[in-house]
Amino acid sequence: MSDFFNSSVVRDTIMELAEMQHKLVLQMSTLPIMSVEQRKSHLQEMKVFLEKQKLFFFRMSLVEDKEVDMIKFFNRLDKTISEIESSIDKC
Repeated sequence: MSDFFNSSVVRDTIMELAEMQHKLVLQMSTLPIMSVEQRKSHLQEMKVFLEKQKLFFFRMSLVEDKEVDMIKFFNRLDKTISEIESSIDKC
């Protein structure tokens, strides 16, 4: 694993993004019964999530490490999404 992903800051950020994503995905099933205020709150959380992702991707683009590339990152993200999907199916 590259030094980039060994950084505690990076690992904390990845965990934070994964937790945010998990929360947002779980909330999707209740969107139809949410109040207007709850929907606005959910949308605001999605905006925060997107901004955090943008910042993370920007940081990744600055790293001069051959092991850090967007394909690997997206593969990891795909794996995380699949794990979330599996957990949703188990509910």
